[in-house]
Amino acid sequence: MLEVGWGPYQNDHEDANGQVEMNWDYDDCLITADRHALFKYMVKAIAEKHEMRATFMPKPFPNLTGNGCHSHVSLWNKDGSKNLFEHQKDELGLSSLAYNFLCGITNNADALAAIFKPTVNS
Repeated sequence: MLEVGWGPYQNDHEDANGQVEMNWDYDDCLITADRHALFKYMVKAIAEKHEMRATFMPKPFPNLTGNGCHSHVSLWNKDGSKNLFEHQKDELGLSSLAYNFLCGITNNADALAAIFKPTVNS
């Protein structure tokens, strides 16, 4: 991740055994999506090399915490100087655009499930 310039800045243990959160610098959404897919491939390939198995299944075992995948989302102006989801005077620090974005996600949750929850154990 360092050599390819992703800018990893935080890696920490999450809740379950073997569950790790890895964070890298944000970028264009398509570049980030490509990095996400490549990251999963790299982790699985490295695990196989060491005769282990890595999974990104949200809940592979009923008695253990699952390994979902969350993402941090922001929207910036074209030159990257202003976070368009931020508003200093709002109680939660959110702009009206951020609230509209969240409402859109909530309103379309059923349809988005086809993308974000593609397996039965999602």
